[in-house]
Amino acid sequence: MKLTNTLLPTAALLGGFLLPGPSAAAQSWFQTSAPTNSWYSIASSSDGAKLAAVAYNGDIYTSTNSGVDWAKQINAPSLNWYSIASSSDGTHLVAAAGGLSPGPIYTSTDSGATWTSNDAPLLVWASVASSADGTKLAAAAYSDVNVNASLIYLSSDAGAHWTAATAPSNYWYSIASSADGTRLAAVVFGGGIWTSADAGTNWTLSGAPSQSWETIASSSDGIKLVAAIYGGGIWTSMDAGTNWTESATAPNTVYWAGVASSANGAKLAAVGLEDESYNAVPPYLSTDSDTNWTATLIATNQYNSLTNQFNWYSVASSADGSKLAAVVNGGGIFTLQTSTPPPPTPTLNIAVSGTNVIFSWSAAATGFVLQQNASLSTGNWQDVTNPVIVTNGLFEVILPLSQAGNYFYRLSAQSTVVTSPALSIARSGGNVLLSWPATVTGFGLQQNSSLAAANWVAVTNPVVVANGQNQVTVTPSSGSQFYRLISPP
Repeated sequence: MKLTNTLLPTAALLGGFLLPGPSAAAQSWFQTSAPTNSWYSIASSSDGAKLAAVAYNGDIYTSTNSGVDWAKQINAPSLNWYSIASSSDGTHLVAAAGGLSPGPIYTSTDSGATWTSNDAPLLVWASVASSADGTKLAAAAYSDVNVNASLIYLSSDAGAHWTAATAPSNYWYSIASSADGTRLAAVVFGGGIWTSADAGTNWTLSGAPSQSWETIASSSDGIKLVAAIYGGGIWTSMDAGTNWTESATAPNTVYWAGVASSANGAKLAAVGLEDESYNAVPPYLSTDSDTNWTATLIATNQYNSLTNQFNWYSVASSADGSKLAAVVNGGGIFTLQTSTPPPPTPTLNIAVSGTNVIFSWSAAATGFVLQQNASLSTGNWQDVTNPVIVTNGLFEVILPLSQAGNYFYRLSAQSTVVTSPALSIARSGGNVLLSWPATVTGFGLQQNSSLAAANWVAVTNPVVVANGQNQVTVTPSSGSQFYRLISPP
């Protein structure tokens, strides 16, 4: 059982800067720019773009671009944070304090910018869970102020009010929820696994053995569950917790600390502190609902300075299981994206030219936006909306000196969620000009004479970059022509 007794280097004021970028290959964990901290728990939105992490005796940090950049949420109190959960869109967050002393529960409805306390009692909270819309919350308490076994509490109004569930007093250690909040599953450290099929009104002790259960996760429908033992193995249930089977391929002598599941329960992840021989244990993955587990590679050698071991404490997954994020207690925050890792952040060049300031970076580095912030002590980074011009192999943004001064600037990776750019169509003399932003890459132009047909064909006319736009000129045909952008082209 795990119990625990700055500024990010991302910006410069009117000067060039370089963010440390990941260089690991796919299927390797690489460290993000988040600072070293006593990280305890991490949560993810369903697309994996928005992340939130809490530190014991520390702060709450969030990321809006799959962990590339992190911002300390200055409006969140510094507490012994122990667990955090997120709605599917990353807007609603719930965080609980616990560990060695009782603490409160706080909620946020604006992705962590502001936080609100509530009427939840001060208990040694161990775990929180959220429905997909963030309205139904569940919190499991390990003990009360006198270290007596405690209860599970529920909220049906996004954390404004909390009531005790009918589950018996226990040393609860982890809780999981289905997407609709109807099915709940909770584990007891030194006990069994309990489930509810009616949003916590009634609870049933499952057939899982009495063990030092540490962590549990659920598929979106609440039918597939995965749980792990502190100093044991990994167990799964395919029937909402009625029956449990120990994995034959996952290590069974690991002090497991966190598990995560994709929405369909097929892709699973597990992290632990170490094994019984005090050897470091890498994160393990399963892509076939627990049939096979494979150790993943670590792309860096940042070890816990006290134990010389990785102390993996928590892992979070996107809904499709392609993006994973995990925290190391006494270390950093790591991400693994099973498709393609985030690109390294390019160097941002800043130069004064007359009455203007020119910001530029390599045009080969796509998927980045220029952001500004009036203070490094806040996370209020805003996209610079001035047009991006492509010239001499560089993306350039020009701001008047009067507008650019007294701000910090950075390049931030856009969310990896692909959004089709707006396709503009206009007449140009006797021709038709089709255009879309040059900063958006990976799209091709197609045409079709009928929306009822599926025979879209690529437009082979050359693409010319002008005034920050990809432009294609076509000659009008006698009949109707429909155009679209598609990725990949």
